[in-house]
Amino acid sequence: DGRGADGVEARAGRIVERAKDVYREASGLSQTRAGRLRLVAKKAVQVVGENTLIKARDRMKLKGERIHLA
Repeated sequence: DGRGADGVEARAGRIVERAKDVYREASGLSQTRAGRLRLVAKKAVQVVGENTLIKARDRMKLKGERIHLA
């Protein structure tokens, strides 16, 4: 639609984002590369995909009062 930028690059020591709602959409790949990654939700986390892979090189922990595997 001609409203977007060809590229945006930001370099900073720290970036803090605060918003009521955030929606991001990518037609190709969306990737985050980090030394550590932590996602925190007060109520629920939902991961949806045609194929989903969670992989650990060493240990993987799954903790919950109830765990349902189908």
